[in-house]
Amino acid sequence: MLDQLVALCEQTFANEEPKTWEFQKLLTFIGELNVDNLGLRKRCEGMSKDCGWDFENLHESENLYIKLLIIPANGQIPLHDHPEMSGIVKTIWGSMEYTSYDWAREYPYSGLARRRAHTRVDGASGPDLLLPHWKNIHTMKALEDCAFIDIFSPHYYNDENRKCTYYAVDREIRNHEENLYLLKISE
Repeated sequence: MLDQLVALCEQTFANEEPKTWEFQKLLTFIGELNVDNLGLRKRCEGMSKDCGWDFENLHESENLYIKLLIIPANGQIPLHDHPEMSGIVKTIWGSMEYTSYDWAREYPYSGLARRRAHTRVDGASGPDLLLPHWKNIHTMKALEDCAFIDIFSPHYYNDENRKCTYYAVDREIRNHEENLYLLKISE
């Protein structure tokens, strides 16, 4: 199924702005993926637990990358973004807590962000779509040993200004929208 995933992703992301129906077809396909039909169970079960998380490139092209990310129980991928990129995250093994944010539209890139999702996901959960200005800042914390597929386009290497930035929470603002201020900690 990995070959089918790569072909469908390449087709979907061939255009700079994929059509809604193309995303829907891709999301439906990805929703059926799991550690077994991707042939990744042995890799996941043999994961190293020496660090907070690990990854393996499954596919890389000029416009697209697909990675397997593995997080041991209680490990965490820090809060980060994928600037001007679209992506899909699909848990295929174990479970994790997934939290995503957007920059506040009225104060873009000011440091003020709004929570969009905070949920527990596992292999039975559907894929999550991230767009350049929607749910693009996110973090994952493993509730048990887990793995997920990370698909993003365009590729980071297409633009030297497109770098993943990591953030720390400066302060939370308790209101109905769960706002918080983020500080850049690295690029």
